[in-house]
Amino acid sequence: MTVLSTTFVLVVVFVPVALTQNVVADLFRGFCLTAAAAVLFSTLVSLTIVPLMSSRIGKLENFKKQSFIGRSIHSFENLIQRISIQMRQLLAWSFEHKITVFICTFVMFIASIMLIPLGFIGNEFASIGDRGEFYLNIELPKNSTIEQTNKLTKQAEDIITNNPYVTSVFTTVGSQEDGQSQSYLSEILIKILPYSERDISTENCARDIKLKLQNEIVGAKFTTAQSMHYRRKDVNPIEIYITGNNLDSIMRTATSIKERISLIPGVIDAKLSIETGNPEISIKPDRENTQTRPSERQEL
Repeated sequence: MTVLSTTFVLVVVFVPVALTQNVVADLFRGFCLTAAAAVLFSTLVSLTIVPLMSSRIGKLENFKKQSFIGRSIHSFENLIQRISIQMRQLLAWSFEHKITVFICTFVMFIASIMLIPLGFIGNEFASIGDRGEFYLNIELPKNSTIEQTNKLTKQAEDIITNNPYVTSVFTTVGSQEDGQSQSYLSEILIKILPYSERDISTENCARDIKLKLQNEIVGAKFTTAQSMHYRRKDVNPIEIYITGNNLDSIMRTATSIKERISLIPGVIDAKLSIETGNPEISIKPDRENTQTRPSERQEL
């Protein structure tokens, strides 16, 4: 039972990590699956092949104390026996002083929890770190042309390059959304000074640049995203999924949740994944007239 319980605990720890969808899973998926499979096969071998081979070819040997191997084995056994005696004495003392043990355990438990708010232990599974670069996304009204987006993006570039911490920018006008280029979107990759040459974090620098752009440029929405490993963007650190059969009910619920979340101190850029569609004009030609007048149909 001990072997099985240990095996199941390790499998339950490693397999869920491999099934998650994030950068950590991409890095550790192979290791987690390999460790889980190795533990399972090791348990299978220890419960089947090892007992079989021991019963067939195993034999009991008594090592003499005069030999080197015999002295080593007896010394190891004596060490294990001394540890066992000390453990029994410690357990006996613990049962005789239950109140003391309970107080010490409670104090250690509270102290371990306080390590998080005191800053000794972080609360992120995998910290993004300070990579010295971040993305700035600019969104204009959906009916904006590529020329309008380019003009406003150029204004944002001029403001960003005047920041003393910024070393270079790389701009993409008409960036992609859901796999398609959109004329009202643009993206700027901003690189700042190395960590040793500045007294501000990348996150704070991104926030300062965003606030400055919001104060000086109107008619656009600015959002920032931290640069992660392999140039991936940490766009949505927290996501809430709402499912259902009625779209109107889903939208009302999502809007209500968004309004409540936006009131939480520290929350910025809370938005819905479903937005209003692009403005468009639907033209339905008169089929009878276009069939009798092919020239006009071609002009249309």
